[in-house]
Amino acid sequence: MSQQSVRQWSAEQVRSDNLPKKDLINILQDNAAYSFLKDHRLLGNIENVAKTAIKEQIVDAITSCLSAKATEMVEKMTKQVKAVKAEVGPKCFRIHPS
Repeated sequence: MSQQSVRQWSAEQVRSDNLPKKDLINILQDNAAYSFLKDHRLLGNIENVAKTAIKEQIVDAITSCLSAKATEMVEKMTKQVKAVKAEVGPKCFRIHPS
C-alpha cells in the first residue's frame, strides 16, 4: 500500500476497528524512515509488531509521519521559491534622457 492509501482514509476510519493494525503497520513500514520506525517501536516483523503495538500508538505514528512529511514538503517548496526569487532578483531600470 502507498501513502496515498492513508490519505484516502479519514481520521475516524484509521481509528476504527475496520482497518487492521497490520495494514497500518505495513503502510508505516513502507513510507517512514528507519529512525522514525525505531523511535516509535514499529520495526520488525509485522506479525510481532501488531501483537505488541497498541492501535492508538500506531494511529499517533501515522499522524506524526504524515505531518512530518507535509512539513518537509512545505520547507522544500519554500526553498525552491526562494531560489527562484534569488535567480530573478529585483529588476532595476535606468531611464536615459533623450
